[in-house]
Amino acid sequence: MNKEKILNKLKQSCTYSNYVSLPANINFYLNDNTLNLLMSKNCVVENMQENNAAFEGWSITIFRWLREDPGIEKVSLSWSEPDDINNKHYQRFLYRAKNFNDMYSWFEIENHQYLDKLKLKFDSKNNYYINVADKRDLKKIKNKLDDENSVESLLAARGINTINGEILKKENINYQLPVGVFAQKNVKDDNRIFPGGSSAIDLFGVESDITYIFELKFNSKMVGIITQIYFYSMIIKDVQKNKLKPAEKNDHLDKIIKTDKLSAYMIADEYHPLIDNEVIELMNEGVQGTEFKALKFTINQFDISRFDRG
Repeated sequence: MNKEKILNKLKQSCTYSNYVSLPANINFYLNDNTLNLLMSKNCVVENMQENNAAFEGWSITIFRWLREDPGIEKVSLSWSEPDDINNKHYQRFLYRAKNFNDMYSWFEIENHQYLDKLKLKFDSKNNYYINVADKRDLKKIKNKLDDENSVESLLAARGINTINGEILKKENINYQLPVGVFAQKNVKDDNRIFPGGSSAIDLFGVESDITYIFELKFNSKMVGIITQIYFYSMIIKDVQKNKLKPAEKNDHLDKIIKTDKLSAYMIADEYHPLIDNEVIELMNEGVQGTEFKALKFTINQFDISRFDRG
C-alpha cells in the first residue's frame, strides 16, 4: 500500500475529520503488515516539531488508526544520513529514535547501525550536562489571550487546575526549563550536542515524588506536540536517573533529581484530528515511570478540562 492509499485509508478511518494530510518529505508505505517510514536526509535535521521531522507523532497516530484495518502490526523507521552527522538536530533525532525504539515493542529501526553515530553515550567514561534556567519572573498577564506566551503566563499565575481538581499548584510552577545538552560542564556552543536557543519545556514543577512537565500549543493542530512531549520526557527521565547532570547548582534540577515519577502533559486549545483518547492510551502502554496525559483549554472565560475525544 503506497502513501496515497494510506492517506485515503486514514481519511476513511478517522472519525473526527477527513482533513488529514501526510508530510511531503516522509515516504510511507505498507508491506506485510509493517508500516514503513522513510525519512530523507533533510527531514532528520529539521526542527523536531515540524511535520517532516515528527516521526513519533506520525508513527503512533497511524499505528492507532490502521492497526485493525488494514492490520498494521509494526512500524519501521529508516532514514538517510545527513551530510553532517554532527548536526545538532540530527544528534537530537538519533537520541529520540533510540529512546522511542526502546519504549515500544511495535516500533523498530531498519538501519539500526546509524544509532552508533549518537554522541550521547551513557557509560562510566562520559558525563553529560544540561544547562540550567535563569530566574524567570512571572510575565505580566495580558488582557487578551492571543498567543502561547499569554496563555502560559495565565497558567503560571493561577495554577493548572481542571473542574475536577488541582494538577499543579501555582507556587510550584516554573517557566522554561532549558533542554540543551552538553559534552562538558562548561556551557558553550563548542560543547553543545543538541540544539539550544529557545528550546525549553514550557512549564514544569515538582510536587512530592512527581515531576510535572507541560507542552503548550495555541492555535496549532500539529502532531509535533506528541514528538515534543516525548523528547522532553526523555530528557527529564535522564535527569532523574542522573545520566544528565546539571551544569551548575540549580534548585529546580535538584528537586527533579529527587523524584522518580513523571507526569507529562500536552495542553492545547485544539488537537490534530488523528490524536484521540486511544493515542494517549497507546503512549502509556509499556512505559515505566512516565504517565502521558492531555488537557484542553478554551479561551473564552478561560477553562481547562481533560482532553476527551473518543
